[in-house]
Amino acid sequence: MFRVRVPPLRERPEDISQLVRLFELRSKSTTPVSEETIDMLSRHDWPGNVRELRNVLERLAAFPDLGGAAIARALGKPIAEEDESQGARLRQEMTRQLLSLPYHEAKERVLESFEKTYLVEHLKAANGVVTRAAQRAGLPRQSVHRMLRRLGINTSDEG
Repeated sequence: MFRVRVPPLRERPEDISQLVRLFELRSKSTTPVSEETIDMLSRHDWPGNVRELRNVLERLAAFPDLGGAAIARALGKPIAEEDESQGARLRQEMTRQLLSLPYHEAKERVLESFEKTYLVEHLKAANGVVTRAAQRAGLPRQSVHRMLRRLGINTSDEG
């Protein structure tokens, strides 16, 4: 037996561009991620590794035209004061994009985005332990496991 050490994503920022392109191919997104966006993603330290990158890209794929401020928000970075007016424009753009979709598709996107964000934040607060995240959310553990599978959120917690 031999071991292969795969360094964390923060130690290999040169892989981010290739990972972004791979996730683009797997997704149904028709808008390619810009080089500017890839540069921004390459500067993040990715404590959640590739899973965090994938989750950020999935969230942004739902609203591809929102730009750098949306990416910064998705990465949990503070937004400068001058970007606050851009925040209003982002909300308007998000609303415009949602209104361009049929009702059920728009509703599904909003709900899925909410569920992902909600569960990921509870998992972070519970240090990745699904049982604790479920307790925090007031949901049965089995329901949380089903939701995580459906949303494609991987966790190493089995209990």
